[in-house]
Amino acid sequence: MRVTAISLLLLLGASQQAFAWGQEGHSIVAEIAQRRLTKEAADAIARIMAPQPGAPVLSLPSFASVASWADDHRERHPETGPWHFIDGPLRETLDLNRDCPSNKGCVVSKLESLKNDLRCGPDAGKLEALKFAIHLVGDAHQPFHTIKEQAGGNAIHVHMLIPGDICEKKTCLVAHEWQNLHEVWDSTLITRTFYSWGSYVDGLEKKDGPENEKGWLAKADVAKESQGTPLDWAKEAHDIAKDFWVADGATLDQFYYRKAKKTVDQQLGRGGLRLARYLNNVYSASTCPMQ
Repeated sequence: MRVTAISLLLLLGASQQAFAWGQEGHSIVAEIAQRRLTKEAADAIARIMAPQPGAPVLSLPSFASVASWADDHRERHPETGPWHFIDGPLRETLDLNRDCPSNKGCVVSKLESLKNDLRCGPDAGKLEALKFAIHLVGDAHQPFHTIKEQAGGNAIHVHMLIPGDICEKKTCLVAHEWQNLHEVWDSTLITRTFYSWGSYVDGLEKKDGPENEKGWLAKADVAKESQGTPLDWAKEAHDIAKDFWVADGATLDQFYYRKAKKTVDQQLGRGGLRLARYLNNVYSASTCPMQ
């Protein structure tokens, strides 16, 4: 399959990527983070998400239930589109002055400003700020949300020959299909590993079994992996994108999947750990504005 000249122009004329992680990826990041909130952060967030005094914890919305809200909001408020990515040249290091226009912002600058919105802003805006933060930390960890070329890989069309882990120990018919590279990283690598995002979280958290069967989170140096600033996270994701960039018309096979799957595990795990730390730090701060 090849896109027509008209459809390609429409694609490249649109804002950068349509979305980052799909609903599954954002839910995974959100669930990992919610399990790791401090009591202080969890109590503060409970007051934002369910402001009625005494609301039982089990009645609170899960982070996963609002993790993709920002993408729906973006459809009605296109001015928020640039907050979901940072446009850096593929073969260069990200540069905030060059790649994050001050008049529009980017995922890095928005995550920095959201800290004060969450901690010090008016109460009426804190729920929206929280939903943006949950989503945008995930966005910062999707490698192709840091690349300018080919609309972040949306204009790179690849031949998919990936059965994935969902076909392990059984015969699957691999369909003759084409996807764009960004879509592959948004959703396909996730959905061909587990059927549900909840199972994916369980896989990342798995602690039993031999070392090579433990999940990424069970083996990770949590203190180390939780560190960094939004710019650090974006630079890290940008470097990863360089390793997985392919030419238009390339075939992605099970070998590509095996290599990419480890990185997807890592980026989803990092996103969850860092979202937890981001929120824990916000709600442990004692001054406004936050430094």
